[in-house]
Amino acid sequence: MKLYPKFGMPGDHFASEGFPLRFRLEASDDPRFAAPALIADQTAADYPDPVDHIQVFSAAPAKARYVRLTVTRLNKRHRGPYYFALAKLDVLSDGKDVARAGPSPTPPAAISA
Repeated sequence: MKLYPKFGMPGDHFASEGFPLRFRLEASDDPRFAAPALIADQTAADYPDPVDHIQVFSAAPAKARYVRLTVTRLNKRHRGPYYFALAKLDVLSDGKDVARAGPSPTPPAAISA
């Protein structure tokens, strides 16, 4: 998987825009994620700001139809609200982005900060 930081907003020339501080990436063949395969767990400590560098997370080969990004700690804008933003997320299989033709993400049932 690749996470593309949102970058290039006015006033944010030296930091990414809303990249999560802590997060987890999972894949599953079940939409309920009853037994997800862990791709990356970055929940123990704050993830360094990637600035404008694409972040790549490798996983062992797995059969999965669904991917989930769970943000457990949001970033905070300078003296502003906490928020999350990505420019793009790629799901790769054999080097090809298989998420591109997939359905739009379903919004979470609840968001709590």
